[in-house]
Amino acid sequence: MWLWHLRDNIVPALIQQAKAQGECAHGNFRPYNLNQPVLFPAAMRDCLEEDHLVFFVLDAVSKLDLSAIYAVYAERKGGQPPYDPSMMVALLLYGYCTGIRSSRRLEIATWEQIPFRVLTADQHPDHDTIAVFRTTHFAALGGHFSQVLRLATETGLVRFGHVALDGSKMKANAAKHKSRTHAEIEKESEARRAEMEELLRQAECVDAEEDVQYGKGVRGDRLPKDLVRRKDRLEKLEAAKQRIEARSAARVEETPRAKAAAKPKAMAKAQCNLTDMDSRVMPDGSTGEFYSGYNAQAVVDSDKQVIVAVGLTQSANDFEQAIPMMLATRANIGANAMKGMKVSMDAGYRSLINIDAIEGKDVDLHVSLCGSRSGTANAEEGNLPNTIQSQEGPCERMQRKMNSEEGQSLYRKRKAIVEPVFGHIKSILGFRQFSCRGYSKASHEWSLVCTVHNLLKLFRYGGWQDDNSSPPPPAFA
Repeated sequence: MWLWHLRDNIVPALIQQAKAQGECAHGNFRPYNLNQPVLFPAAMRDCLEEDHLVFFVLDAVSKLDLSAIYAVYAERKGGQPPYDPSMMVALLLYGYCTGIRSSRRLEIATWEQIPFRVLTADQHPDHDTIAVFRTTHFAALGGHFSQVLRLATETGLVRFGHVALDGSKMKANAAKHKSRTHAEIEKESEARRAEMEELLRQAECVDAEEDVQYGKGVRGDRLPKDLVRRKDRLEKLEAAKQRIEARSAARVEETPRAKAAAKPKAMAKAQCNLTDMDSRVMPDGSTGEFYSGYNAQAVVDSDKQVIVAVGLTQSANDFEQAIPMMLATRANIGANAMKGMKVSMDAGYRSLINIDAIEGKDVDLHVSLCGSRSGTANAEEGNLPNTIQSQEGPCERMQRKMNSEEGQSLYRKRKAIVEPVFGHIKSILGFRQFSCRGYSKASHEWSLVCTVHNLLKLFRYGGWQDDNSSPPPPAFA
């Protein structure tokens, strides 16, 4: 009997109760209607928090001198009015801050990402407009590095007590397989000439046949498309060949050591990339891989890792960049700020010329004269390179300084100052390859990337906050 009672009364009651609870649970969800109109705030900037990065970028751009960019549009007449340059500059800077550098991706972001819509005031420049603006004003955009550095200095983020110099190889916007040696260019040029001669012969035969078929005066003398393409290819190969020869000749005039490199066999091994002829074959120190690229240089302050000077070179060696980078530092921060400043460099910058030119010029130089990480060596043990052992005076004084406890302590800080900056640029900002071609544009882009790095330092540290520390350094001289 109790089973019948359970079947007829208890189970149906439990089922009914479960249904009621389910209906109640479903009714507690928030309404979900895909056709519900979106109600935005009165001001679009209210969609983001007040401390968002995009507002900092907008404020920073308002402090920059954009007169060089505005001057380009001063004499513009007719046509649709262009986008406001301040908005375009902020768009590019914020794009580089967030790792979005492609003009097409920037255009998409102005539609799909709220920070970009806030930045552009819901305007949507197409990718062609963004690309043309960046190409036209690359020099001005790179020139903003000194202005942002001045802001960082005035807010106390830079102390100029200890700076470190280092370089890192950056890939060019060119594939490695597009590089050709002088010998390969000679061989390929001969093959292209043979193809052109054959196509010209075929064109003459076609012309003769068409003259018989159509008569004189009827156009039949146009070159085939394949002939035009091969002709363009031959011209490009000839230009690359001339660049290799000119580079080898210039190297002979600069250093006696390079005379051997100008011999026919050495010249045949010299390479030139057909896509970006200004790039050079660079070795990657971490992987041992070779690729077409540039050598990016940076001088970094020890306090907040703000970049104080930038440079880009086509040479894979670093030792020739020490003096130019110190001159760039002096131009950026002034001679007064460099007095007593400590400068550390790795063994890649060691040379008697660099030591003699930099050490004692109001700068306390620390440069490693050996390949060890500590930068120390003992001349009695024969650890010094032959080129250093044979020198007297500046090199010996430098080695004594590097072997001292104070010198070792300061040099150990070098890699913790400058190397994380390249790691941040490559890994966090995602900048491992230039988006433009040619040395001039790549140099401006490297300055732009370093400007973005300093902007992010300003955003993260918020300027002068340490009331108990020493006052900020003097203004630019």
